[in-house]
Amino acid sequence: MGSIPPGSAAPSKAALLRKNATAAVESYNSWNIETILAPRHETATHEILPKSLNRPIMNNNTYRSYFSAIMPYFWNFTVTINDLLVDAEQNKVVVWARSTAMTEIGEYANEYMLMFFFDERGEKIVRSLEFVDSKVTGPYMEELGRFIREKKGSDGFERRYGN
Repeated sequence: MGSIPPGSAAPSKAALLRKNATAAVESYNSWNIETILAPRHETATHEILPKSLNRPIMNNNTYRSYFSAIMPYFWNFTVTINDLLVDAEQNKVVVWARSTAMTEIGEYANEYMLMFFFDERGEKIVRSLEFVDSKVTGPYMEELGRFIREKKGSDGFERRYGN
């Protein structure tokens, strides 16, 4: 974070958290893994929920591997924030968002509740909880996994999502 010019007020903690959470969500629109990981602290964790999906808690390296395997199968991925709530005292931000994209099996759409836990300064994400619409995501990813296995051969994606 740069220095504050004389006569300028530092942004409030809530404004900083809002700005950084918005940037984190919008980083997915770049569809670049380095840009997506940039808002995260080096020790950050990411968990995809609900727990019934049985997804492991991922560190940055695990998330990089996981998400990089998905990226080639989606294009025109766009995330839009519906609403955002900030708890400046606890350095938390909750975001309700939606996404759309295209794949070889058709249009993809999802809805998310994201909870970001920031470091004490409100600059880097130390923990992310990503609640997905499992009624949509589960069947869609299974179908995409089957398509990849049948049409493209194995690259590991279908082991995570296909039958």
